Amino acid sequence: WIYDELKERGVRPRFLQGGYGGGAGIEVELVKLFKQKERWRHLKWENELNGAAGGELFEFLSEIGWSRISDGPFSIRNGFHYQHKREEDFWGIGPDTILATGANFDQSDVQLYSAFDFDINDSTVLTYETRFQHTKINNGHDDHMNFIKNTFPGLPGINGDDELDFILRLEHDRRDRPRRPTRGYLGQISYGYHHGVAGSNVRYFKYTANAAWFWPVFSDRRVLAIRFYGEHNSELDGDDVPFFNRARLGG
Repeated sequence: WIYDELKERGVRPRFLQGGYGGGAGIEVELVKLFKQKERWRHLKWENELNGAAGGELFEFLSEIGWSRISDGPFSIRNGFHYQHKREEDFWGIGPDTILATGANFDQSDVQLYSAFDFDINDSTVLTYETRFQHTKINNGHDDHMNFIKNTFPGLPGINGDDELDFILRLEHDRRDRPRRPTRGYLGQISYGYHHGVAGSNVRYFKYTANAAWFWPVFSDRRVLAIRFYGEHNSELDGDDVPFFNRARLGG
């Protein structure tokens, strides 16, 4: 009852599970919180704060946008995303991956983005996004792992990087509930050009494909999910792809 009452007022508590251990978060829809939804029905201003136990993860996201401009198929979104991961493990790249050289790093990301959405139909959206990403890399805090700057001194992006991204994305979403689906499917493909700024020698294309299917098993409380994700990065003229933006296996 408390959760439903908070949600109705634009506040949604979250409990985090996964590789960072237990944690908590909160999502706040400010337009609904200030009771302006009827007056500004196309305006969205969503904020999200997440944290994991022990400070392993801290994340803040704020996005403001206008959906269905002039009741048409176009929407616009602008956002700020900050994420700090205190301990991330790294084992190498491709065939150079060696268990004995496992290292640990601390990563902070700041992203500023602007996106335009075109609703092809009720379940299919074409998005163009421009994004600036600033990444800072330091040695991690796990005493049982090597320091990444000592173990991989020549790694592309070892000191962080700044890049400007231009991304085109097509998404088809037939899930019953996007946040906690119990049935349906999601398909997404994207194509992006990533260009280093502020003296960075980053230049590459990124291609991704993502799909997921959901089936309830005798009850909506038990859901079988099958997921697929594929990614390919293609460097341009010998330029680099930062190690933290490469495709990764595991997590």
